[in-house]
Amino acid sequence: MYLCDTITDKKEMAGLNLLGILFSPTKINKADRLEVWSSSFKDDGGDFNMFRLMNGETIIAEKRQEGY
Repeated sequence: MYLCDTITDKKEMAGLNLLGILFSPTKINKADRLEVWSSSFKDDGGDFNMFRLMNGETIIAEKRQEGY
């Protein structure tokens, strides 16, 4: 897995609802960034993206989306 993107804009974090990645406004407000991790060819199994709401080194919430 590798870090594909880092989003710090809260509006953009909330906009991921269009992709079916739904985080509550309360959790988004606690986050300082959203990290998007993606599978690589080295990973076993199918492709996926992992969305992690972060505050410092703490994971506030995490959602996995299958596919690429």
